[in-house]
Amino acid sequence: MDRQTAAANDNIAKGRIGEDACAREYEKRGYEISARNWRRGKIGEIDIIAENREKSVICFCEVKTRKDSRFASAGEAVDFRKRLRIRKLAQLYLLERPWLNDFYVRFDVAEVYFGEPSGTRKTGELRIDIIESAF
Repeated sequence: MDRQTAAANDNIAKGRIGEDACAREYEKRGYEISARNWRRGKIGEIDIIAENREKSVICFCEVKTRKDSRFASAGEAVDFRKRLRIRKLAQLYLLERPWLNDFYVRFDVAEVYFGEPSGTRKTGELRIDIIESAF
């Protein structure tokens, strides 16, 4: 395996760790994970779909995992085109589930960082920032 392939595999693994941590965070906040990596054809995928039936809220969450926030926040990677794609996917998801019509729809971005440059975090500790209603 060449270096580029190894780096890509490492990034995929880190992304999966970030998504797992984010899903656990939603569950701690009282949400049920309805879907992970929900995909429709070539349109794309939604990383996490979380529901809070008690509050009638459904969240479509894009998870961005980074080594740290030294250069830019992970959320800045969710550009206009990505937001449009997520909205379109959310519409498709909701069309297939009419019982969710009365739910409040929220689009979140979760930033997951493996460590911060300030050295305030222990090695291996994750920081998860869920930006509710990010767009």
